[in-house]
Amino acid sequence: MKKKISLMQVFRILSQLAFLFILPALVGLVFNQIKTLYVNIVDGTFTVSNSLSNFGIIIVVIPLTIILGRFFCGWICAFGTLNDFIYILSQKVFKTKIKVDEKVDNILKFIKYFILVFIVVVIWTIGSTAFDGMSPWTAFANILDIKNSLLENIIGFILLTVIIIGAFFIERFFCRYLCPLGAIFAILSRFRIFNIKKTREKCGPCRICTNNCTMGIRLYKTDKVTSGECINCFKCIDVCPRSNTKANIVGTNVDSRLAGAVAITAFTGVYSATTAIGGQTTNSLVQSNVESKSSNSTSQSTAIYKDGTYTCTANGYKPGLTVSVTVSGGKISDIQITSHHESKGFYERPFQTVPQEIIEEQSTDVDAVSGATRTSKGIMTAVDNALKNAKIETGSISDSDSQDTSSNQSSASSTTESKSEEAPTQDQGTKAENRNNNKSRNKKQEDTTENEATTNNTNEATTVYKDGTYTGTARGYKPGLTVSVTVSGGKIVDIKITSHNESRGFYEVPFQVVPQEIIEEQSTSVDAVSGATRSSKGIMNAVANALQNAKQ
Repeated sequence: MKKKISLMQVFRILSQLAFLFILPALVGLVFNQIKTLYVNIVDGTFTVSNSLSNFGIIIVVIPLTIILGRFFCGWICAFGTLNDFIYILSQKVFKTKIKVDEKVDNILKFIKYFILVFIVVVIWTIGSTAFDGMSPWTAFANILDIKNSLLENIIGFILLTVIIIGAFFIERFFCRYLCPLGAIFAILSRFRIFNIKKTREKCGPCRICTNNCTMGIRLYKTDKVTSGECINCFKCIDVCPRSNTKANIVGTNVDSRLAGAVAITAFTGVYSATTAIGGQTTNSLVQSNVESKSSNSTSQSTAIYKDGTYTCTANGYKPGLTVSVTVSGGKISDIQITSHHESKGFYERPFQTVPQEIIEEQSTDVDAVSGATRTSKGIMTAVDNALKNAKIETGSISDSDSQDTSSNQSSASSTTESKSEEAPTQDQGTKAENRNNNKSRNKKQEDTTENEATTNNTNEATTVYKDGTYTGTARGYKPGLTVSVTVSGGKIVDIKITSHNESRGFYEVPFQVVPQEIIEEQSTSVDAVSGATRSSKGIMNAVANALQNAKQ
């Protein structure tokens, strides 16, 4: 007689399949976010302001695990799903099950804790890169592109093969013995308020619950499952012939189907919310960080690019990351990701932040997004390769280099002058004169620039405008920022943004603040809003453009 699959297990399998196809790389992303959190705390760079953008998933998963237990492992994790389906297949093909000795099983379960400690100490703390490319999670994420990714992750694929073979004979082989994320969740879930409860006095001698436990927990020895190994698969509830096994929250029995539905709904809902909010937070942080870098930068880029649009491809987390780079006015003005095979859950943040930073810095030498380094570097490499087609002429003069050069020139000048008193030569005299002339010219240019700036501000403040409404357009963060400026009594009385293509999360504050400041100052020379400089300056330039038509 064939055993019927319960409605609960149907629901669980559907959940597993959904996450397997929608977010197959989620397990790696969760582990990377935990790594990033740890590293940020250790090196003192953690801030609450970037929590949603950097740790959106673990903000959901960790509290869910602490409160309800390891639903992530039993219902969501794609790698766990792979282990489950391989074992089910093996039962159909081999019809055998290796029964691991209870003491041996308990000892082997400690291996994952040693793996976790090794990763934390050697890779996260010391920063060793010797083990890059060895992750079976990375191999699993690239399994559909094994032809291109095998060589760069060959050890990871070997480990994945070992895990698959182990999963054929031992249920949840990787989860039981090897998973470092499982080790973290096993520790956290010890404090959960949700448990499986069974009264041993009502149990018979069957041990069906223990024999069907996915994680090999000795359920016949306990009245309440407090083991961190439990992944809430609820098989023990389904198979108990006496209905003695119950899902329990704080001493109250609950329907296990309801508990599963609540856990999955909570994860999906909060994950979606934090992802949306985190995306807006990331935008703000990117501009703020870029401006901070720009203001503190000691390097002056002298790169010159030919105007045009250039396309190139590089390897990110997977091969085939293609970008389109637009150069306008000799500068990088736009970067678009035109095609890619990056894993969902990894590529969103680098796709959003890295191109913006490259544009702001006018350089591909920008920071990678923590937790998505390979995707970030793939974008940088693709852009760099595209710009090679634009015939770049590069040069960089840092302040420190400039100071050294100036110091050397000064020293050389003094030496030359000293020598020229004894035995002057034409070359030495010419060089010294040229240096003095250059210094004089530079000084005059600086004075002229300062005078022009002062004159422009004075002229703008004293300009009388004709009454009327004038329209002006300029580029903000994106092209097409149009304003309507109303002049009455010779003064600016109203400014409206009539159309724009600015990014949501950037434009709101400058659109509200900058026009008001221009009206109060009767000048477009006002402060930009921190974190939205380009949108702010776009408004100022558009207003200045409109006022050109209003000058008497």
